[in-house]
Amino acid sequence: MNLFKNLNIRAKILSIVITTVLIIAIIIAMKAIYSIEVLTQKNIENYEKEAYAQKEMELRSYVSMAVKSVKSFHERTSKEKIQKLVEEELNKNTDFLFSIINDQYETYKNRLSTNELKAKLIEIVEATKFGEDGYFFINDFSNNMVAHPNKSLVGKDFSNVKDKNGVYFVKEMTKIVEKSKEGFISYVFNKPGSTQLETKISYGRIFAPYNWVIVTGRYLDNLDEEMQKAALRNLSEMRYSKDGYFWVNDSNYVLLMNPNNQKNIGKNMKESLDSNGKKYFQEFVRVAKEKKEGLVKYYKNKPGEKVAKQKFSYIAYFEPWDWIVGTGTYIEDIENNIAKMIERSNEEINSVILQIIIISIIVVVLVSLIISYISNKILVTPIENLKEGLLQFFKFLNNETTEVKQLEVYANDEIGHMSNVVNENIKNTKRVIEEDKQVIAEVSNLVEHISSGELSGRITKTSSNPSIKELILVFNDMMQHLQDIVKHSLNVLKKYQQNDFRVETTMKCSGEICDLMNGINDLGHTISEMLVENKRNGLTLNESAKVLLRNVDILNSSSQESASSLEETAAALEEITGNIRENVNHIHTMSQYANELNNSSKQGNDLATKTSVSMDEIDSQVMAINEAITVIDQIAFQTNILSLNAAVEAATAGEAGKGFAVVAQEVRNLASRSADAAKEIKDLVEHATLKANEGKNIADEMIKGYSLLNENISKTIILIEDVANASKEQQVGIEQINDAIADLDQQTQKNANVAMKTKDIASQTSSISQKIVDNADAKEFIGKNEVKALSL
Repeated sequence: MNLFKNLNIRAKILSIVITTVLIIAIIIAMKAIYSIEVLTQKNIENYEKEAYAQKEMELRSYVSMAVKSVKSFHERTSKEKIQKLVEEELNKNTDFLFSIINDQYETYKNRLSTNELKAKLIEIVEATKFGEDGYFFINDFSNNMVAHPNKSLVGKDFSNVKDKNGVYFVKEMTKIVEKSKEGFISYVFNKPGSTQLETKISYGRIFAPYNWVIVTGRYLDNLDEEMQKAALRNLSEMRYSKDGYFWVNDSNYVLLMNPNNQKNIGKNMKESLDSNGKKYFQEFVRVAKEKKEGLVKYYKNKPGEKVAKQKFSYIAYFEPWDWIVGTGTYIEDIENNIAKMIERSNEEINSVILQIIIISIIVVVLVSLIISYISNKILVTPIENLKEGLLQFFKFLNNETTEVKQLEVYANDEIGHMSNVVNENIKNTKRVIEEDKQVIAEVSNLVEHISSGELSGRITKTSSNPSIKELILVFNDMMQHLQDIVKHSLNVLKKYQQNDFRVETTMKCSGEICDLMNGINDLGHTISEMLVENKRNGLTLNESAKVLLRNVDILNSSSQESASSLEETAAALEEITGNIRENVNHIHTMSQYANELNNSSKQGNDLATKTSVSMDEIDSQVMAINEAITVIDQIAFQTNILSLNAAVEAATAGEAGKGFAVVAQEVRNLASRSADAAKEIKDLVEHATLKANEGKNIADEMIKGYSLLNENISKTIILIEDVANASKEQQVGIEQINDAIADLDQQTQKNANVAMKTKDIASQTSSISQKIVDNADAKEFIGKNEVKALSL
């Protein structure tokens, strides 16, 4: 404070102005930095929230897709689905049986007696089995059992046999088949080896030649286990994105499926910990039980990495099978983006600080120069001159010197008036010097205060000298007026310090003081005009930046699309070029093949002639085979008759003939198979005879065709040579186009890079222009609200 008091007026004014500018700059900088930090933190929090929500929604959709897949398998275990599958299986097995007995019936209906043929067909029906316990039985339209694998049931009447629910299943089946030729019936029955009643589906179909109802059936087994295995296999093969997969565990923490963790399948994962000690499988089960589905966060090491990273897993509970289906992903991409945003924010804050420092320094220098010039020109120099003259006069009054010079008057202002009054008093001073010593001493003291910048002092002493009295009045009036002007000017400057440049000095004045007040007004006007221009430039720059951004976006998009299109075009042309090269090679190869084909066609003509001769020889051999098959068929028929007789004899022999009966049965089976094989061979031989005749005719046609083929091949060779020459010319043209497209693609890629850099510059320009407008709006000046951007 003492140091400040010792400074001259010019140094004090400069100190006040510089301090004010620095304080304003620091406040603006701190506000800007705080606003940027708050905005950046808000943007980061919004991005993090939205990114996490997006990731959760993405995982939820994947899990929903997996659960839908599981539901589709579960729906197959419904009773209706199982019944449909069983009906399809029964229908298919019955088709197979009927294909056999219909064939046997057609083969032996004119060879065997009715009873023999019935016995043969019954034997086939009783011997036919499928699955673990599938079989067939026969009853007639009177509900009598004709054939059954359980021999004790054969011959019994089943008209009054019903299940536990009162369904006459044999009687009802007979009615359905008699009316519709075939049909299904459902009833309950004890499954072999079990006392529990289970639903059984039976299918019956009529065998029209003998009015037989041939029936088969199957129990409706539970397919849950089979469908669960199929569902787990399907989930283990499902993938999304690059390496996304699913896992399944139950509410007892047992891992049921995980394609990336095969070694732990079937193990209890209740105590499994993540990198932070969290039991995440317990969390899976808790969320599944409480919310049915939801997100679980934990930390795990990525494969091949040592540092744990956060992982999001979304799970959904499939209650019918007590399954918890889940999938997960690491969120390091989100964390990396947040780190980049923080880094960019710090760079922007440093840039703002640097800009504010540079602007503050420039403003301080400019204001200091202006204030220094104005204060020195208008105030300091006249006061110093007045001070020097008064000191000389005071020396004269104090008898320190015998001569005193007239004060030099620079202007017709208050200081100039003071100089004139002093000069007049100098003339009369010698006469009244003694009388006026006290007054002069007080004036000297007051002048010293004025020299130090204090304007509140007044002359209180009086003198009998009228001139001294007048001097006292004038001096006091001058001091009051000067003090009022200085106070008024300081009030205006304080308003300027408060960023309000609308006020002006309004007191009446003249001379340098008036110039000082006008200079203060001019300073306010100049700063207002500068702020108006700054705001106008900021608004104009802002609008230009927006237009530039839109145009750069259009240019960027167009460049990217052009680059993409050129890449696709270049790739397509490259592929076409390769294809044409391959076509040229292929055409050359085709020419060679055509020549070889010409030779082959000639050889084919010769072979076709030989084939025709061979066909005649095959035909004669087939006739001989046919005669031999007839003999085999007769032997098989006689063997079958003998085996039937042997079976009758064995039956009459009782226990002693059981072994012989088995042998007779096997002989009969062999005879039946021999007859079947003979019939099949005969059919094949007859078919071969037809094919041999067709082959002979084809060989004759081939001979004619080869002649035409040779002629066409010769013409084709000529056409291939013409195409080969044209393809070579196309290859040269396409390669030139390909080179031109490659050059154009490189230029387009450069344009796209320039567009991206221009967009960054436009964004930075927009940010700077907005800061200029905000800085101008923070101040009050004339024409602030009328400022508009310059038209573009």
